[in-house]
Amino acid sequence: MKRLLLIVLTVMILGSSLASAAGTEPMLKKYSDLSYGDTGNDLYGFIPALNSTVVRPWELTSWTGIFTFPDGKSTKFSNYDVFNVKRNVDDPNFDKENGFGLVYKSQSALGDLFDVIMKDQTVGTKQRAYFRSTFIQSADDPVFSDGNEFYYSVSRRWFLRTSGIVQRMGIQFTKTNKVSNSERQALYKVTKWPMLKATATGGKLKVDYTGYGVSERDIRIVATKKGAFPDFKNVVSLTGGKLVHTSAAAKTGSLSVNYEELATVLGRDIDVVIDDGYGRTDIQTLHLPDPPKPMDYIPTKLTLTDGHQLWLKWKYVGEDFKAGDYIDGRGIPNIAKVTVQGPETGKQTLQKMFSGVPKIVKNGQEFSQALGAVQLGRTPGTYKISVDAFVNNPSHKDRAVEAPNEAYRNNEIKADFTIKLVPVDLIAQSITATPSRVEKGNTSVITAKVKNVSIEDQKQVMIRITADDKMIYEIRKDMPANKPISVGPVNWTGRQIGLHNMTVQVDPVNEVPDTNPGNNIASTGCTVYQNSGGGSTSGCSTASKTSTAKSSWTIPYRYIYEIAEVNRPLWTTAWVNYSEHLNVSTQINTKQGIATDQTHPKESDRESRGSWAIIPYAKQNGLNANEVTRAGYGYELKVTTNYQTDWETKVPRGFNETARPIGGTYIGPTPGEAIAKFYDRNGNFINSIKLERTSGGNTGTAVWELPKREGTFLNGTKVLERKVYTDKDWSDGDVLVKVYVTAEGSKGRLEACTTNKLRIFGSMFDDTQNVRSRNF
Repeated sequence: MKRLLLIVLTVMILGSSLASAAGTEPMLKKYSDLSYGDTGNDLYGFIPALNSTVVRPWELTSWTGIFTFPDGKSTKFSNYDVFNVKRNVDDPNFDKENGFGLVYKSQSALGDLFDVIMKDQTVGTKQRAYFRSTFIQSADDPVFSDGNEFYYSVSRRWFLRTSGIVQRMGIQFTKTNKVSNSERQALYKVTKWPMLKATATGGKLKVDYTGYGVSERDIRIVATKKGAFPDFKNVVSLTGGKLVHTSAAAKTGSLSVNYEELATVLGRDIDVVIDDGYGRTDIQTLHLPDPPKPMDYIPTKLTLTDGHQLWLKWKYVGEDFKAGDYIDGRGIPNIAKVTVQGPETGKQTLQKMFSGVPKIVKNGQEFSQALGAVQLGRTPGTYKISVDAFVNNPSHKDRAVEAPNEAYRNNEIKADFTIKLVPVDLIAQSITATPSRVEKGNTSVITAKVKNVSIEDQKQVMIRITADDKMIYEIRKDMPANKPISVGPVNWTGRQIGLHNMTVQVDPVNEVPDTNPGNNIASTGCTVYQNSGGGSTSGCSTASKTSTAKSSWTIPYRYIYEIAEVNRPLWTTAWVNYSEHLNVSTQINTKQGIATDQTHPKESDRESRGSWAIIPYAKQNGLNANEVTRAGYGYELKVTTNYQTDWETKVPRGFNETARPIGGTYIGPTPGEAIAKFYDRNGNFINSIKLERTSGGNTGTAVWELPKREGTFLNGTKVLERKVYTDKDWSDGDVLVKVYVTAEGSKGRLEACTTNKLRIFGSMFDDTQNVRSRNF
């Protein structure tokens, strides 16, 4: 009996528990009469699974909602309300895979959803309330109406899709999770809370911020009185009244404003607030430093130098202060607006940040700064220069702090200047590299001459020497009228093989109103070569009869590409590609290819007297008879060279006679640069002979031959000929003849070479009359 009672009680308790679980009420219950398991036929709205807006039968079911926060903690609740719908109206069952969460469309219902999501989050009371208030107002947003994909009607009640509305909390739906046939989960990821860092130094309030989110939003950054949040009635926008619109997952930015303007409106104790567009806020409290009183920058003098440099002088009046507290790290912004009237007219603005501020600024301390050169023009005559300048430019966003605000009103100073320009022509007369060819690692001495063609001396003119457009020397020198002056010497070490452009330029920064800036530059070349150690034999080990050497290089030219306002030349540099090539071909001629005829003797028979045997031998062995000879006979050597280059055919064109050619010519091989080397039957070097140019000009194609020498035949006949003779005791076989040709090129020397074979067949003694008497 006791056992039966225990079973009954267990069943009753378990049944009670099951009934309690099954009876969990939907979140929307208090806004409607719906319960889990209820069905209907009139759900109208956008069905994500169908990608269409339709009317469908529905069934209300319970899922578990899981919201994961950036710290890894999660909020869960089991009464996440989901409406299952039928894919087709007449389907027998509801498809759980088509289900989606809905929340009742009211501020109260959205408040319930907010509270359950945020229940475990530690947020300041005011910030939580502001966030909640911002979110629940979405219920009344007119955008949520018929046609919006997040808006639904069910049995004459209105709902919002949960995954859509929580985006306005910075929350993103990630996926659904099937736990079992009866249990489903909706998983969400909550993005980070916004962050900001605010500092007040140098008279500036600087703010770095980051806002996170999952949708388009407008980030707001403001300053309020300390403790005023969430009252935004009396705030100062730190973004110029504009919102920071973004759709980025993480929007990072920085801003800087003069905090004295904030202090005037809000006082010295402020809160800096970022609203990330969802109502999530970060707040930082700051005390704005009290400024010294008074604090004033007063301009005292404008000066225009002989070189037309405009100088501004000013002093500080007020209490001593630490510069970092009231002056931006870049310095004090100064500006001058200049109007030029005369033979040429124009306007220009000169402005600079003065960075020479000491750590402690003291009362009465004076400062001065060169704002830049005033461009007058290049036409001689009388010019009137009107200057309107401001120290600590009141309109600049990074101006230094002055107090009271009236102190900004005395920052202006004006002045007029009159300058008479006489004709000036600065000329770069020449530049020289000595020597103009240096071995790699050695030094060339660079010197130049410049001149001032004028009736007036020019003071401290900048003169610059460059190598391949890189400055190697710069100096300012007085240039007396009509007197050449020397520049340098400058030692320059050749570290890179090739041709280098050395230039001298007078007034490269356009400080002098030169009537002809095109002649302010002169150029010359300096070649750096690699010592080959007595001649290279690379590439001459084969029997090739032709060889080609090629080279290419790039050279800079500096020239005027445009004349800008007030007739100011604008310079640029163009790098131009050039190339060259040297081709060498060699021909050996033994004259044994000329057949002799005993019955009809001729003058050439004396040179081809071995042809009666050599011609058949050459034919049988696939040789050229004119490349076969007897031991002891001579042969001719003819070398043809072809050198071509496009050097300085592509000099850029520019204004005022620029660019300047570098100069120099490359003409190919010159006498002494074509050498023949001869070897014996064992490959041992015998002798070398410099070839003579016998035809061709200084460029293009030329022919080189052996020098003339006197020879004697067996019969005693003496002849003057261009031949070299083989040794009478050589055995049959090949001997080598190598030809080396060099030419002055852009990268040291071009080298080309050929290797030729000469076949020895028989001896000169085989060609006596008794041998020749045989029939052939």
